[in-house]
Amino acid sequence: MLVFKLAWRNIFRNKTRSVLTISAVAFGLFLMIFMRGMQLGTYEVNIKNAIEMFPGYIQIQYEGYRDNPTLQKCFTFTDEMQKKVMGIEGVKNISERVISEGLVGHKKKSYGAAIFGIDPENESKVSTMHNRLDAGKFLSPGKTGEIVLGYKLLENLGSKIGDELVVLSSGFDGSMGNMKFKVIGTTKTGTTELDASSVYISLDDADMLFSMYGMISMVAVKLENVAQVDEVQKKISKVMSQYTLRREKKAEVLNWEEILPEFKQMIEFDNVSGIVYLGLLMIIIAFGILNTVVMSISERFSEFGVMLALGTKNGLLVLIMFVETVYIALIGMVFGTLLGYFANAYVVANPIVLTGPTADMIREYGFIPAMYSTLDPWIFLYANGTVLLIAMLVYIYPAVRLSKLQALKGIRYV
Repeated sequence: MLVFKLAWRNIFRNKTRSVLTISAVAFGLFLMIFMRGMQLGTYEVNIKNAIEMFPGYIQIQYEGYRDNPTLQKCFTFTDEMQKKVMGIEGVKNISERVISEGLVGHKKKSYGAAIFGIDPENESKVSTMHNRLDAGKFLSPGKTGEIVLGYKLLENLGSKIGDELVVLSSGFDGSMGNMKFKVIGTTKTGTTELDASSVYISLDDADMLFSMYGMISMVAVKLENVAQVDEVQKKISKVMSQYTLRREKKAEVLNWEEILPEFKQMIEFDNVSGIVYLGLLMIIIAFGILNTVVMSISERFSEFGVMLALGTKNGLLVLIMFVETVYIALIGMVFGTLLGYFANAYVVANPIVLTGPTADMIREYGFIPAMYSTLDPWIFLYANGTVLLIAMLVYIYPAVRLSKLQALKGIRYV
């Protein structure tokens, strides 16, 4: 107890220096927590937004479809397969899709487009595309002959809601399919490329247009949360491995990272820059603590010399200074954690919305033009653990000096 009391009193021997060091630790820790919270919170929201907009958490595809997506790599998703996949823990819903390319024409204009055949009822439970309406309405269950386009594609065609469009595309059997559709709505995702080339029709219409005979291109799977992706992917792979698809091929089960590799790489690149910044903060904190400890020891060498002359062991002096260092770090950690918590809590409740050219640029990359945060306990534990570890590491040098101090040299030290 004497060691703890002495260490506590020694902190306030030079109040100005101790307060400055504690403030530096607190501010550094606050920045670590706040910045990391903003970074991971923004990633979390953007990942969820990207995979729920249309791709899905997991996709079931014909083997090799990802590398060469054609109608020839389609398959029949039987009721038995559907029942087994839906029975896996963590799977909320699934939606079958047919995807191909074709021409969309109105009067004398025509443009190439990605054509998505979807089941409106199931799709609304898997993706949020139906919430991305710019005008009109989305596809309704049981209705055929209706089409929804990206708003930019409709503008390029010089068409409007209520007009009739013609869609031409080659079918699964090699025939040329063409159908008339009535425009009932437009979508706006924020991604110019998608808004200028996407077309959505019902699964029944796609089956007729592409001569699919009940086959599909893929199955999109929605999970309860992103953390379950790896586990559920393994379970679905195990289920689908029991079945053989067309041409003796197996199904391929992909997670969102494999479906959106560019998106994942952008997040990883941005994450590295955040880690570098955290490293700089750690160095600043380390030097702040080291400066305080070294100065505290140096100005008290005479005092330590007298204590050694009276029989105090070097190990006890080392212990007292170690406890003093930990005290400074802990006090700074308490204030830094509180500041970080309240700052992150505020951003969680009030996301920072970006506007202007910056927002447009962010949308182009598929991100939401806003900054979010999170109160994930792991962020606080990691940041505090790092600061405490830094305090212990920077104490090694002063501890070595103190352990070698001799009574006579300490008394004569000026």
